[in-house]
Amino acid sequence: PTGFPSQLAMLALKALSGVVEGAVLGVVQASLMRSHLPGLSIRRWSLATCAVAVAGWAVGSSFSVFGGGGPGGGFDPDPLLTVAMAAGFGLAVGTLFGGVQALALGGLGVRRWPWVIGNAAGWALGLPAIYLAASGAIAGPVWLLGAGGGLIAGAVVGLATALAFAAMTRRSAAHH
Repeated sequence: PTGFPSQLAMLALKALSGVVEGAVLGVVQASLMRSHLPGLSIRRWSLATCAVAVAGWAVGSSFSVFGGGGPGGGFDPDPLLTVAMAAGFGLAVGTLFGGVQALALGGLGVRRWPWVIGNAAGWALGLPAIYLAASGAIAGPVWLLGAGGGLIAGAVVGLATALAFAAMTRRSAAHH
């Protein structure tokens, strides 16, 4: 979009994507986690997840909205730099996801640090798949690249958080 008001509107719309992502992710995660943590509030967990997802979408979309993109029109990194930047952003947003979600684990008698570490690692390893697929560095139909990047990222983040949850609940069970 051209013009600052249009850019802000676009950024707001992109950030609102985080509501959908956060709600789905939060409800699914909390529903699965409640079998081991019956005291976990699905509402509290989902609201925490939505808040981080909205912030993540806003920050993650800001380069494409305000940067101009394209040849000679702004920041357009090569594929290696795209992967490195996405990994760094994934580490930051994963740590934020894990940290904010860990607050919702308060009072449940579990160690929360494995959840933070699992999210940080998962997002750092998974987010580059989405960014690389969206960068144009790989030829193919946009829908297929987007779906492939999302599936790879989802699998990596899902595996990392599943391992973190197992470590978190196993450690807790050993102390009870």
